[in-house]
Amino acid sequence: MTNLTHRLVTLACLGSLVAIAGCADNPAPAVAKDEAPLFEGNALLRPTDFREWQYVSTGQGMSYAGGTQQPGVLFDNVFVRRSAYESFKQSGLWPEQTIFVLELRMSSDHDSLLSAGRYQTDQLLVEASVKDSHRFENSWAYFSFYPGDDGTLPTKVERNPDGACFSCHQTHAQVDFTFGQFYPTILPIARQLGTLVNQPASE
Repeated sequence: MTNLTHRLVTLACLGSLVAIAGCADNPAPAVAKDEAPLFEGNALLRPTDFREWQYVSTGQGMSYAGGTQQPGVLFDNVFVRRSAYESFKQSGLWPEQTIFVLELRMSSDHDSLLSAGRYQTDQLLVEASVKDSHRFENSWAYFSFYPGDDGTLPTKVERNPDGACFSCHQTHAQVDFTFGQFYPTILPIARQLGTLVNQPASE
């Protein structure tokens, strides 16, 4: 496994990219019908309009599960469907049919205008997490759209093995199996509504 592949696999646990008891019984309504994730058999179709969704947060150079920072700083941008976000603001839980997208982009500091800092450049990959307790035994499933040999992303992929992502979210996610502890607009809502879990003793 190359260093970059290792980096991407560990980032698959982001995200994006959520642990609360009884998630399958989440009373929150499903998202708007036209905002539900699209499947072809067991494969999730890659969303192409996610930059028009609700922006959640951006991470810079983040790595998990013992991963190390790769040369160059990567940015990860997280988006969620707007109706899911509106529902979350009321309940502190994500409704059925929620879909998160994590977009990973390269970065650069090469511009004559810059004296400091970095900016985002080429898209590297897209990942998604979907909440659907009727389709998935653990309510949430995770999908990685890795680029092919020609550099393009696949239009559809099947879910990642649970051991690759779900176990990480189950153990470390603080907001309904999402890493809301890293999302500055999500964390205060969950804290106010009492839906935070897996919090360190110091918090």
